[in-house]
Amino acid sequence: MNNFKFKGDFQNEVVELSKTQSVIVDFYADWCGPCKQIAPKLEHAVNESKGKFKLVQINVDEYDAVANEFNVDSIPYVVLYQRGAKVMEFKGMDLNKLHEMINLCKTTTI
Repeated sequence: MNNFKFKGDFQNEVVELSKTQSVIVDFYADWCGPCKQIAPKLEHAVNESKGKFKLVQINVDEYDAVANEFNVDSIPYVVLYQRGAKVMEFKGMDLNKLHEMINLCKTTTI
């Protein structure tokens, strides 16, 4: 998960960047089984997009204040930001929502 790891500045890494490209935020924990299953799918989709959208992975154990600020009560919690705002979210291992989110990223021009 290192290539997409959160560096601590949500405003710049997510909100501001989402004004120029779609940003998927993946709230996860190292001990979370479903998180380990969904992460490679997200990473693959972002790598295949050739820069069309970005992934930011936030470890809720390392950044518990950020997780609390966004009321993360279940993981994985995946959120799509576009144009500076949250436009879609899902919790758990919902592959249908994941595909819907990725397709939205691929088809949205910002």
